[in-house]
Amino acid sequence: MRTNCAKATFLLVVAIGIAALSRAQESVDKTGTMLINFHAGPSFANFISAEAPHKYLSDFWYEGYLISAGIPLVDYQTQFIQDHRIGVSAGVSLEKYVKNDVSLLIGLNYETKGIDLKYRVNPLFMDIEDPAYEKGYLKTKVNNKYLSAPILVRKYFVPKQIFYAQAGVYLAYLTGSNISIGASRTAPTQFQLTGPNGVAIASGGSNVTPFSITDKSKDNTHLFDYGISAGCGLKLPLSNRIYFTTDLLINIALRKIDRKNNNEYKEVDIASTTGYNHVIISGNYYGLSSKAKNLNTALTVGISIEL
Repeated sequence: MRTNCAKATFLLVVAIGIAALSRAQESVDKTGTMLINFHAGPSFANFISAEAPHKYLSDFWYEGYLISAGIPLVDYQTQFIQDHRIGVSAGVSLEKYVKNDVSLLIGLNYETKGIDLKYRVNPLFMDIEDPAYEKGYLKTKVNNKYLSAPILVRKYFVPKQIFYAQAGVYLAYLTGSNISIGASRTAPTQFQLTGPNGVAIASGGSNVTPFSITDKSKDNTHLFDYGISAGCGLKLPLSNRIYFTTDLLINIALRKIDRKNNNEYKEVDIASTTGYNHVIISGNYYGLSSKAKNLNTALTVGISIEL
């Protein structure tokens, strides 16, 4: 499905490009012209440096309960292409030509970012003859929602002024965070739900029971994200004042996503009535690296109107 979506998007861009070339008009001086742009389209998101140095799910609080790992080791490997998450990018922007071929753009976008990680169950805790060893997967899906404000400079290529390159910065505010963790098949116990007093209230037994977390208080993810943006696009004139646009914009974050942890890791022995228990204490972003940063590519189409 992802491959078909990417092919369809690519073919759409090619078709628009051919149409733009066939309908291109000679350039007129646009210095001082103001436009309002409306755009929407798919966003392909992932994390940079998502793989944690110690692959143990950290404990975290959720609505008064402590989510803790029973057998937390998950020997996953991230894959840049396979792990991408398909979301949406939509928004509005104002654009003003400061020169005939250079414009300044300020926008406000709604964007979804995150990762869709699927990895084989750690065979250390499984019978190699178990069919789940071959087909069982654990899944971690991060779906973070942002309001993003890009500030871009566009350079149009004269004389046609159909194609442009763009670069700039962005600032984003986290409006919502949802994390889904589960398994596609039977797997060894991975998670246990305990209350604040330490009494277990739920357990996965021999399965990893899928669960979804909406981080309403946004304790685990930074509220603000910022980074650099670069891309290109084309603008097809439909009339003297209205344009059809398609735009490619890559956003690379400069701030880590984890608000609470910093890949902490230590092993300690805790005294108990039966002796000592060897305990691993890990702090990371839902089993992913605390150093992970957002990366997303938005491919949008829209309408531009001269004001």
